[in-house]
Amino acid sequence: MLWSNSQDRRKFKRRNLIYYIPVIENDTHHPIGRMADISQMGFMLDSDTEVPLEKDFQLGLNTTPDVADIAFIGFVARSKWCRADNIEPCQYYVGFDIVDIEPHVAEIVQCIVDKYGAADAPIH
Repeated sequence: MLWSNSQDRRKFKRRNLIYYIPVIENDTHHPIGRMADISQMGFMLDSDTEVPLEKDFQLGLNTTPDVADIAFIGFVARSKWCRADNIEPCQYYVGFDIVDIEPHVAEIVQCIVDKYGAADAPIH
């Protein structure tokens, strides 16, 4: 199963994405940021807004036919850390753990990792 305990989570390496994927809040349909790296267990966003920690968000993203048979996927992710960029202090890097996801959506996330993931990203 993709969603296991925290000890197993460290086995999943993050992969940089070859392009930023916009992520939206499902309830407001407002963008929360751009996905910069991803693993089976979580992701990092570049955001224009500071994000509160340990908060669960209903998030989603539009997909394309090369990775999914549906146009939009949704999942619950918990914010784990948030740091201002050293150069652009109005930009934030935000780490999320995926905490609730349907099995088919998890398969689509894995397809995104496989298709759009580039070199390994550093663990933040």
